[in-house]
Amino acid sequence: MDEHLKETKDTTDYLKQLGYHVVEMWECIYVNLQTTDPDVQQFHANRPRKDCTKTTEKKIIDAVRAGELFGMVECSLHAPCASAFERLFF
Repeated sequence: MDEHLKETKDTTDYLKQLGYHVVEMWECIYVNLQTTDPDVQQFHANRPRKDCTKTTEKKIIDAVRAGELFGMVECSLHAPCASAFERLFF
């Protein structure tokens, strides 16, 4: 099993042991739902969009000074396609 997938499973198992109800979905599945599921489309239509443009050092500093930004993480993820998900779990 891929190390990242194992870490995710371990985290999920831990949360479930604490009594939490955990719902997981691969990003590629959710992206597909955004174009095919009216309920998901309505969910997004009723929420304000945040500025998703590339940030700059100045924007980060300004947001910290204004109390709008507490922490920040930069990461790069590669989500498997739906067929990979189906091969793993179905």
